[in-house]
Amino acid sequence: MWDAIETRIVIDCEALRRSLAKGDDVWESRLVAAFHALMLASGHRISDAAGDPPADDEQLEERHYEFHRSLISACGSRWLLDLSAQLYAQTERYRRPSLRDRRYFKLERDVATEHRQLLDAAVARDAGHAAGLLARHYRETGRIVKQILALGPAEAPER
Repeated sequence: MWDAIETRIVIDCEALRRSLAKGDDVWESRLVAAFHALMLASGHRISDAAGDPPADDEQLEERHYEFHRSLISACGSRWLLDLSAQLYAQTERYRRPSLRDRRYFKLERDVATEHRQLLDAAVARDAGHAAGLLARHYRETGRIVKQILALGPAEAPER
């Protein structure tokens, strides 16, 4: 997992730096729209009393991916975009199962703020700061996934 995360950081941070240098108003508008769509989807995340996953989880995950993809979409390199997509899929192999464990959402982390900070740094074209935030964001996800795995299986909810 950590090898995939660290490799993703190398690829995505380079793609992000290039994207910030090359991104135009259309790119920026799409990025802002992707962030807004992500925030709308995350605001609708409500689980039922039994702790079952909300019906809109897949929409949230699609918008999450689209936000991250939008950040690097103006990089100008098909290779970086393809490698990023492959690494995303590899890291999701660890993150997605952890999301099914409701304890994932009880661990201290403000993902909305992390995404907002990424957006702000990208719009400001602060490549160094944005890349640092992105690396920290990915590592924090890895830390949370590792913590969930260390907790062991969640107890089944009482019915």
